[in-house]
This record gives sequence, structure tokens and C-alpha cells, in this order.
Amino acid sequence: MASLRTSGPRLWAMRPLFQQAVDVRRSSSKAAKPDFTSILSRPTWSVRSLLPPEPTPPPQTTSPPPTTTTTAATTTTTTTTTPDTTITPSHLHHLLRLSALPLPSSPHDENVMIHTLQSHLHFVRAVQAVDTRGVAPLRSIRDETAAADADQTIGLDQLRYELELERPFGRSGRPRRTKQAVTAAATATATATAHDDEPWDVLQTAPRRAGNYFVVKSRQGT
Repeated sequence: MASLRTSGPRLWAMRPLFQQAVDVRRSSSKAAKPDFTSILSRPTWSVRSLLPPEPTPPPQTTSPPPTTTTTAATTTTTTTTTPDTTITPSHLHHLLRLSALPLPSSPHDENVMIHTLQSHLHFVRAVQAVDTRGVAPLRSIRDETAAADADQTIGLDQLRYELELERPFGRSGRPRRTKQAVTAAATATATATAHDDEPWDVLQTAPRRAGNYFVVKSRQGT
């Protein structure tokens, strides 16, 4: 009991220090909260990195420019490209012929086309450089979840009614629909068509039909 009595005043005297430590901890936790506005205001990546750098103009000199003679030679724009992204005028003309497109009418149009194709090719190379190991390829733009696959799958439950209309026929047991089943299917189809928004029978002019299908006779050997 004596130790508790003597420790009581000591704990009361240390209470301000404990409260100060709690306040410091609370202030540090508030300061550690990230400020998303400041983070997003300083982007660390740009889509321009997927495009080739713009051609740098040659440095200007104070010396007078040399006299040149105007000729009909084609001027080309020098761009910083790698060998696998360089497109020559012959490549451009070959691609235009394959696409049945007209050739450029002037050297300026040719340079613009080459620059555009090199930009596209540089972007494609950047996309191809992405590591896709372990990523399943996209088969189509649709819902590829298990629930969507199960909803689009045609199983035995969907075909049970059609299979019940068939009977084995012949020695090999080939399935064949009975006449009663065909008549019942045609009646069900007509009844369902009568309740549609457009009550008309699309197979009305068919000379011969079986259920939802019209029968066409073909010659042997064709």
C-alpha cells in the first residue's frame, strides 16, 4: 500500500508528459496523411513519352549562310529514330501501293506522311515492349467472367425439349423427328408468333417446311 501511495503523486506529475506525447503522436499521424491534390498536381509520366522526340533544329551560327543553288532535289526531315522505326520514302510508296492510296503530291506531304508513320510505329513499339507474361490475351471485347460464360453456354437443359421430339430410326438408330412432333412444333411456333409484335408467319410461302425450317430438295451429286 505504501508503494501505491508514493507512486500516485509521481503518476500525476508525469501526466503532462504523457499528454504531450499523445498530442505529438496525433499530430504526426495527421501529417502523414497523403495530400492527393499535391500528388496529382505533379505528374510523373506523360503520354508524350510514347511519341518520338521532335526533331531539333540545327544550331544557328553568326557566319553568313553559304550560297546554294535551288534544285528539284527532295528534302527530307531528319528525326531521331531507331533503325526499326525508320521509314524511307520507298517504304512509304510501297505501303501506299498496297493500300491502293495515291502517292504524295509534294515532298512536303511525303515528309508529313513519313513523320506520322514513324510516330505510330514508335507508339506500337512502346506498346509491344510492355511485359505481358502471365496475362491472358483478350479473345474478344465481352464479359469473360465465369457467370457470363455460363449464361452463353447452351447445355442439355436448353436442348431437352428438342431432343424429346426425336426418336431413333433404322438399324443405325439415327435420330428422326416424328410427324406428331413436327406438327406440335409448328403449332407451338405459330402460337408464339401470334403473340409477337409482328404477328405474321415468315414461312407461310414455303411449299414444304419442318418446324421452324423450310425444306429444300437438292439434286443428287450437287
